[in-house]
Amino acid sequence: MINIEPVKTAFLNISNAIDKHEYICAVEFASIAINEIRNSLLFTALEHRAFALSQIGKLDVAINDAQEMIKLIPTSPKGYDRLGNLYSIQGKQQNVIDTYGRALENVSPGDPARIQLQQQQNTARKKYKKRIDFMTKLPPELVDDILSELPQESKAICLHVSSNWRKCLLDCPKAWSTLKMDDDNVEDTMEITNIVSYIAPHVKSLTIDTPKEAVWSQYLLHLTNGCFRSIKYLCISDQVLKHITPDKIMSMTNAFWRMQFTLTHIKLYVLEESQPVLPIMDLLSICTNLITLEYFTTSPFSDIIGDSLMTLSGMHSHPLRCLNIESFDITKELIVPLLERCQELRVLCLDGCTNEVLAYIGNKCPNLKWLSFNHEHEFDIKEVLCRNNDDDEKLGLREMHAADAYGRYLHPSDALPIIEKYKQTLKILDISFDPNNDDDDDEQPPVTTVSMNQTNWVQQHKYLKLENLQQLIFYVIEGDEDVSSIILNSVKDSTSLTKVTIIGSYDMVPIANTLSSLSSLKTLRLGNQQNHSSIEEEDSIYQLFNKLSVRGRENSNSARLKKIQLDGCNCVTDHVLSAIGNVSTILDISLYSLHEITSTGIKNYLQKLDKVTKLDLHDMDIITNGILTVIGNNMTSLQNLTLSELKNVTGDGIMNLIYKPTHNTLKYLEITSCPFVIEVVMIEYAGKINDVRIHVTPPAQDVF
Repeated sequence: MINIEPVKTAFLNISNAIDKHEYICAVEFASIAINEIRNSLLFTALEHRAFALSQIGKLDVAINDAQEMIKLIPTSPKGYDRLGNLYSIQGKQQNVIDTYGRALENVSPGDPARIQLQQQQNTARKKYKKRIDFMTKLPPELVDDILSELPQESKAICLHVSSNWRKCLLDCPKAWSTLKMDDDNVEDTMEITNIVSYIAPHVKSLTIDTPKEAVWSQYLLHLTNGCFRSIKYLCISDQVLKHITPDKIMSMTNAFWRMQFTLTHIKLYVLEESQPVLPIMDLLSICTNLITLEYFTTSPFSDIIGDSLMTLSGMHSHPLRCLNIESFDITKELIVPLLERCQELRVLCLDGCTNEVLAYIGNKCPNLKWLSFNHEHEFDIKEVLCRNNDDDEKLGLREMHAADAYGRYLHPSDALPIIEKYKQTLKILDISFDPNNDDDDDEQPPVTTVSMNQTNWVQQHKYLKLENLQQLIFYVIEGDEDVSSIILNSVKDSTSLTKVTIIGSYDMVPIANTLSSLSSLKTLRLGNQQNHSSIEEEDSIYQLFNKLSVRGRENSNSARLKKIQLDGCNCVTDHVLSAIGNVSTILDISLYSLHEITSTGIKNYLQKLDKVTKLDLHDMDIITNGILTVIGNNMTSLQNLTLSELKNVTGDGIMNLIYKPTHNTLKYLEITSCPFVIEVVMIEYAGKINDVRIHVTPPAQDVF
């Protein structure tokens, strides 16, 4: 309630002043009345908002409102009472005691609320005396485990709880094994930077990703001084390295010398305007126990490799097992000396190479098991190395990811020899070919091929067999029938191949024939960019899915097709879709940009999918609210549904699907760039409805 007594008094004073013609006094009294009204209304609004915020768990914001109440009317007990209650909810009894102490100093001695304020303060004192500091009660080992699990920002807060907590944190090695200094929370970063001299000996993993010199210079100083005695992983971003001047390069060099025996993983990001902190060859000669080196730069490789002859002339084989380099103009003359000194390499990721380098990798890396060559996909290098860091006797390449179909292709004569060499060990092959690519390109150097003409490489590799391949990702372009034939024949009748992805412009007939021969096929993705398809292609893919349907019914012990994605395949018509619907083993379906099927065709197809648990529909104008009704009525096992770029689906259709009485299995719904769903679902319904978790991404501005 608003206290109107001061306002009534002010109006009475105004009236008396006017009656006496004391207009200057009347103006002063009126100004006082205006301030009283403004403060009283704002005070009441803040009080109500602070209470409401506390009810929804936003205590920090509520505390700000309570503090504003006290600033507005320091003599009112209500602001202190609200603030004291909020601190009490947070368990900050010392703050409660201090708040009520201030109240007793400022509230009028005659105010009856003083008795309650005193009682609240006494209650807080009793709670404060009974407080339990678990740091002193729990076993030290358990305290260390708890502290080590706290996020970095929570550790920064704990440093200020008490001197005992601060000591426990500083003395806990596990709590500081991983440090990441960035700009996500500037205050926490500075707080931890201030204690770096105490915690540096415990740090095993350090990431410095901030342009603030006050932060990164401190870490560089302590690295140079050898304070990080246990460090194994060091990542320095371009935000730091772009500020490294020539006079600081010596400090960086000294820092690496200090860490030479402990560092096993280095990750550096160097921008073009940055001077290379330390050449790759120098890093390897200094850090003799290094296992993983990652170096990302927009500079040419010649600027970061260093002097291989001088640096490695007296150097024995380096134990490096993982090398990840992103640069450009990585030529055989520059990279081969490095590979010759790294005979223990298990994982090699090179982005920016001339194609001729590929032929040398197979000869210079005898222990290599995983290769990424000019491939833009970001791999989790730690996870990759973990899978390929064993020392088993079976040598040979297991995974090969070469080129990525984003304007970077390999000539068959560059890639087929290494595939042939490791045909017995390859389990995953991800590759893009272009036998016609021998022109200069601004983004890619001219292709260098082995001295053999097309007839030679076709004859040499036409009997290639990848008997142990488990996954094939093949990007095909028009005009490469010879290399397509080689790859398809290499896996025909395979009993090990379970995952196949084929994308590009291709003739479906030979692909369908090969796919129908794969007895272990479980996952299939087809993406065809052809504008038109022939009757023969449509019939071949129809026969493929008919065969898969029969295989699934007749032999329950064989591997069955579980997942399928069709992207822009013009050979997929209503007739073909009906055959796909007969493959009852499929549980996960993605349909992208299939423009040859009709509304009737998709309805008939969806009515067969009572066992499917995951469905993804993308960029198909035939998908309407009516189709969603078909999904709700027939797909009784559906758990995950993704709808993206569907212009004829509305919020009403979504809600009808979710609240369908017969449809209680749906657990997750993702909606992306559906223009007529945003206003209804994103604003009004986004969250969790009827046990369905919903995630909505708005469309781009140019949808219409």
